Amino acid sequence: MSEMLARPAKEAPRGATLVSHRLLVQGGFVRETAPGLFAALPLGLQVLARAEALARAAAAGHAMTELELPALQDAANAAADGEGFAVNDRRGAALRLGGDPAAALLRLAAREINSYKQLPRRFFQIGTRFRDGRRARSGLFEARESRVFRTWGLALEPDHLHETAGAYRSLAADVAYAAGVDGRWIEDGPGTAVWIVSLSEGPERILSCPVCGYAARAETAESRLSHPLQDAAWRPMEMVCGPGLIQPAPLAEFLGLPVWLTTKLLLFLTDGRPVAVMVRGDCDVSEAKVRRRLGGGPLELAPPETVRALTGAEVGYAGPIGLPADVLILADAQIRDRVNFECGANRTDHHLINVNFDRDLPPPEFGDYAAAAAGHGCPRCDGGRLADGAAAVIARVTGSDPTQAGPDGPTCLDQEGKSRSVGWVQLVLDLTALVAAAVEQHHAAAGIAWPHALAPAAVHLVALNQEDAEVARAAEALYAALQTDGIPVLFDDRDARAGDKFAGADLLGLPVVLTLSRRTHSAGELELQLRGGERETLARETAMARLRTYFGA
Repeated sequence: MSEMLARPAKEAPRGATLVSHRLLVQGGFVRETAPGLFAALPLGLQVLARAEALARAAAAGHAMTELELPALQDAANAAADGEGFAVNDRRGAALRLGGDPAAALLRLAAREINSYKQLPRRFFQIGTRFRDGRRARSGLFEARESRVFRTWGLALEPDHLHETAGAYRSLAADVAYAAGVDGRWIEDGPGTAVWIVSLSEGPERILSCPVCGYAARAETAESRLSHPLQDAAWRPMEMVCGPGLIQPAPLAEFLGLPVWLTTKLLLFLTDGRPVAVMVRGDCDVSEAKVRRRLGGGPLELAPPETVRALTGAEVGYAGPIGLPADVLILADAQIRDRVNFECGANRTDHHLINVNFDRDLPPPEFGDYAAAAAGHGCPRCDGGRLADGAAAVIARVTGSDPTQAGPDGPTCLDQEGKSRSVGWVQLVLDLTALVAAAVEQHHAAAGIAWPHALAPAAVHLVALNQEDAEVARAAEALYAALQTDGIPVLFDDRDARAGDKFAGADLLGLPVVLTLSRRTHSAGELELQLRGGERETLARETAMARLRTYFGA
């Protein structure tokens, strides 16, 4: 340890709110070089290498072929999903660095696979992911650069794809459990599932039902809203002047309506095309759900000048009646059956009341576009209410239906000689986040308690009284003996006080601490302490034999 670049630190890093962020920096496993950017130091590299080894072992059990796809991709073919960074080469060509390489794999498959005899196939890659996130406040869970294990499965038949998706879910859970990390799979929209670990605070909000166990990320979760008694008949539509009233609660009070009968309409732009989204006034629009409906492309709120051009009104008064024909109107399914509802009048300071679908405007495209929230009814059971929690996403499984594949996807000839689309399944397992999750679940007040599968070394050798040349030589000999026996060892040979060395051992959290001092050396003994256990003073050979037994040396 005397030659390590960074040593254990007493002070926690400024702004670290998660235990994993604090302990990994304090222990010298990583250092934050800029917000969200972490340098992996030697001990951190050892931990990541152990995580990668677990992933490779899992891949070996699933007959996968390893690939190395390019980190740079043509921007026109890269997914706009928050992964990677937009760059330009010296000729001005648009590229994307570190994005999802699935598009590159599919283009490769389109060139190389032309017959059903080449399917199904499974591939994997371990590489670096770059993330252009909006936040970087959750330590390694939101690192802008992380090590990820990706797997892909290609097949013609939906049954094969379903089987592969199940296999990949089991694979990711097996890797995590081998690393000592406990979590669960939850829904994340059609055809997608994410493996999460619960945290006291974290980058993801999770909504779950305590009655039936339903759970999903907040931005994609479904919910069920109550529908109180409504009017039995349509009333004449009216325009009402309500100056400055754009917030649902004050507007509802002014109009004498329940808030759920008011309408929130937001205008977005996707690749320059305007999209209007309607939800109940007591709900918010889920941009993730809207983006999913639009194919995952870029989505941004329309600026005020665009709102004025489309509606003739200031922001806050947009409504569905009278919008230009090129505006796609999406509406949350839970407003379909409302009677005599309110909406914006496309006129500043004015609102329409007693509005009804079919009579006053044609039904828009209904779907799930409202953001679920704590307290909403569970979409899967009667009586359950969604509760809020925090978590981190460690893995994600997504896929495509070959019957719904686009024209640019890979195709091949089936057994009858007909050209068919090839479907795919992808697993992304964030190994950097997995390491952080292990620390969140395995630590004590004094430091980390690494699971054996991830520990950067098996034994932390603490040498005391090194000013005594005989003790120093004995410590070096013990270090060499452990290495000869194939037991990974971290040797604390620093010129430091005993208290600092023991505090460092507690912080680093290796499975075993082995101490040699002037007293134990003269008695032919060693002090051995298992993580979380009591120190034992044992004869040197007894201690060494026990270590060989522990670690199979």
